[in-house]
Amino acid sequence: KPMVWDDMNYDKEINHPFGQRREADDQNFDHELHSFFMKLGQIRKDEDVLRTGDYVQLHADRRNQTFAFGRYNENEWIIALFNRSEEEQSVTITLPEWFSPKEELRDLISGESFQTNGNRITISTGSVSAMILK
Repeated sequence: KPMVWDDMNYDKEINHPFGQRREADDQNFDHELHSFFMKLGQIRKDEDVLRTGDYVQLHADRRNQTFAFGRYNENEWIIALFNRSEEEQSVTITLPEWFSPKEELRDLISGESFQTNGNRITISTGSVSAMILK
């Protein structure tokens, strides 16, 4: 189902789109997932650079399934970092020289802070995770 709401009841999903057998799947509202998306929406609303800034790819590693991009404007920049792997990954990002230096970046999702080393930052990401660093 594309949208499952907390105030509605749904039957178990038993049909497979290709007619194959499948176990019944409960269709329950996921409070944790809903809260996560609400938080992402608020971050996007609060951070103008995420909506209007220019885009630059900063990191892509197909083997380790990690990817990072930056959004920037004349006043600020933000990095979005993704780990699609089922394993924790260590990611090193070299920041463009025109990104004004910062000694510390904070993940707007978790609140965790990370130290930069000049124009580089190395971060250990959890499995299947995302960070928005400012």
